[in-house]
Amino acid sequence: MRLRKLGIFLHIIPCRLLFLDGNQITAISGLDSLSRLSHLSLASNRIDTISNLTSLPLKYLRLSGNNIVEIENLETLTDLMVIDLSGNQISRLGGLCGHSSLMEIYLQENVVVEREELLHLKELKNLRVLSLNQNPIDTVPEYRSYAVFHLPFLTRLDGQTVRIEEKVSAVNRFSPPLEVVAAQDHRTNTKLAVQNKPASLRFSTLTRLDEPYPMLVMCGPPGSGHEQFVRHLVDEFPSFFGLGVSHTTQPQGPRQGHGRDYYFIDEGTFNRALISVSTLLLSLSRLSLLLFHTHSLSLSLSSVHRLLCLFPHFLSH
Repeated sequence: MRLRKLGIFLHIIPCRLLFLDGNQITAISGLDSLSRLSHLSLASNRIDTISNLTSLPLKYLRLSGNNIVEIENLETLTDLMVIDLSGNQISRLGGLCGHSSLMEIYLQENVVVEREELLHLKELKNLRVLSLNQNPIDTVPEYRSYAVFHLPFLTRLDGQTVRIEEKVSAVNRFSPPLEVVAAQDHRTNTKLAVQNKPASLRFSTLTRLDEPYPMLVMCGPPGSGHEQFVRHLVDEFPSFFGLGVSHTTQPQGPRQGHGRDYYFIDEGTFNRALISVSTLLLSLSRLSLLLFHTHSLSLSLSSVHRLLCLFPHFLSH
């Protein structure tokens, strides 16, 4: 005999576990007196609405294989740890918000389409197992990576173990650290250069988009046009860039201006300036002098003087 209604004998049968799978029950009712009920299974019935569970201390709820279209009326089930709603017609996950005790959610064979529905589960810090396979969402590009990123506490997703490599890949895809962005940008610009296409300035070396670059070094072989590019950059973005003029021992070119392109000084002046700041330069993250062809190239003397004002104790070395 298959049951069509709940509650016929339940008021005289106190229990902790109740399994009534494979009946013809159409509505949840008559369970109010089961004040100790922790496990309830009503799988493979004809239930279309989740209701009348508010007074129960449930930890396990199985309603798979019914006709449920919405996750609702679960607000008072604060101890719920496992919920199985697979094989229904559910498309939205908002009804699971706030259930911080949930550890396992089974929603396979439903009609969840949008991957943004996963954001409703972000605050479930105890969630370890999630099944959404055989939903339209599992055909959405990067669905698994998106889920792993936004639900970092998961250990199993759609029946498969979440590997550490997946977690790293998901972070690099949806919230990459600055060094990853910089590496990607470098690869992109290198590819463009190989293809003789113009590269572009990218924001990967900025600490924040509303702050200027702390330092941007442009270099290139003679005739590459890097100096003209630098000047164009300063003119175009004056709030972000300012030109730092370096001192050099190379001969002054016919089109180069002293104090505009470089400060042209002799070897003796250059070397004397190095003596007082060599210790400082070594201490600043191994900052070393650059070689420009066979000639020395340094920070501008004014920049060094400003550094010495910040670190006057180096003058004693």
